[in-house]
Amino acid sequence: MSPSQLPSLARQTLLAPLDQRGRAAEVEQRLADAIRGGAFRDGEQLPSEAELAAQLGVATVTLREALVGLRRRGLVQTRRGRNGGTFVRAPEEEAEARLLAHLRELTVDDLRDLADHRVAVAATAAQLAAERASEADLARVDEHLGGLSRAATAAERRAADGRFHVELAAATRSLRLTQAEMQAQTEAGALVWLAAGADGAQRALAEHRAILDAVRERDAERARSLMAAHVAAELDAVVALHLRQIEPDAAPVLDRVCNVLEEVFDRLQELRRLVVALPAAPPREALAPIRDWAHALLADDEVVAGAGMVFAPGAVGDAPRWLEWWRRSRAGTVRFLDAALDPASPDFYDYERAEWYTTPRDTGERWVAGPFVDHSGTNEHILTLTLPVVRDGAFVGVAGADIGVGRVEAIAGAALAAIAPPAALVNHRGRVVATNAARWPVGTLWPGAVGGWPPTDESAVVQRDPRLPWCVVVER
Repeated sequence: MSPSQLPSLARQTLLAPLDQRGRAAEVEQRLADAIRGGAFRDGEQLPSEAELAAQLGVATVTLREALVGLRRRGLVQTRRGRNGGTFVRAPEEEAEARLLAHLRELTVDDLRDLADHRVAVAATAAQLAAERASEADLARVDEHLGGLSRAATAAERRAADGRFHVELAAATRSLRLTQAEMQAQTEAGALVWLAAGADGAQRALAEHRAILDAVRERDAERARSLMAAHVAAELDAVVALHLRQIEPDAAPVLDRVCNVLEEVFDRLQELRRLVVALPAAPPREALAPIRDWAHALLADDEVVAGAGMVFAPGAVGDAPRWLEWWRRSRAGTVRFLDAALDPASPDFYDYERAEWYTTPRDTGERWVAGPFVDHSGTNEHILTLTLPVVRDGAFVGVAGADIGVGRVEAIAGAALAAIAPPAALVNHRGRVVATNAARWPVGTLWPGAVGGWPPTDESAVVQRDPRLPWCVVVER
């Protein structure tokens, strides 16, 4: 793959047709990510409205609405006349401020997820390149080592770094792997160099050389290991930079979190009363009060990402199983969760086995489950808060609300930032929910969690609150 092909591939990956049509905010965000990620140069003209709308799979009127949003952000400008059109505005002198603003919009959970994907793609590419690359392939990869050593600006260093990784992926002869590497470079490449520090170029050059040496020697496992360590360290630096951007607040972490969760549980009490007031075994058309409640909650409460009622089997008159569940999309619109509820379906959503359902059903108590990846339902990394709903002594189901894991950082991050790291908000199973240290990112298990939780030795200070079965752990 020649360097001239790289921007085109980045655009194909980032601007692939959207799953949901007619969503101007989603189109706007996709294009904003492409511009901030460097898929378009400053001053470059975007494709025509008709062409770009077709590529994204949306109506032209939707694209125009998205472009209005991009102009409002200052990412594009429109010129009239014979040589007019829509042009990208991404001047190099504003790049650092723009990237820092973008980094603040992300969460540790976003970055950890990006790092996981980036390591998986890059390490696999290095391993397969060691098995498949020709001498001509390796010569092309080597050219970009020279490009990195000669680079004089941040933009040149980033370009040479990205081309090294993409050329190595292309040497595997895997189109999907190459596209995945290109997408990862577009999403993370600029952030990596923002966090690289003064010696970033020399460190990257040395690590690239070691990886290429392993590939040349056909040592696939060493190539994989070196690449995984290289990419993981780069993203750790990005997480550390992100954490440094959070303004500290000395408020107690658990008090802050519990107060927010109590407000959500209060709203779930409202839903429980609505459900109990419904007739026994109501038909689905009688569930409008639940829908109205969920829409109002999602319109009012930025913390909650989804909410509704999960009915026990047989509790709805005209459906064996039913979820009256609504969620907020990335674009801010409220959508019904159309889950597969037929046990014969290959993607059956078996909610009767979920902790957030079984614990309230069996104990009669409210519960906070997660964080977990709800791959069969919302397809998001979430916490789920639930209350049991009982009518005349019979279990009807659970009233619940989802909170995106990233929202917990907004709640707890400032308070954690006021504690000397490493410290973390940890759930009842020892899994990190929010953190102030790059070495213990969200979603990982705190050391010792496998052998029992919480720690009882002198390795950490544990802070608790009776309202929540979580704790704050501060490493000594």
